[in-house]
Amino acid sequence: MEVLLSRIRMRSPSVDLLIDSSYLEKIADSYAKFFYYYEGSPLLVVNAENIDPIHNDDHFEMLFSELKNVKFGKHFFNNTAAAFS
Repeated sequence: MEVLLSRIRMRSPSVDLLIDSSYLEKIADSYAKFFYYYEGSPLLVVNAENIDPIHNDDHFEMLFSELKNVKFGKHFFNNTAAAFS
């Protein structure tokens, strides 16, 4: 949750005053439950805690490369090695 809050603050420092962290937790939980059962198309579940594809080109390339390999089913991208780059 802390990564999400810090990214929100980067976009608009005053917005975090309006958003309660418990609200964000409910949203995150709802997304997790939805995609746990989702079967409508190929799905790549990304743990974005250790990557920043917006500001880091290497992270973007890793994610894009992984995305190109998703043809069917559910896949998970959890690149903890990116935390050290």
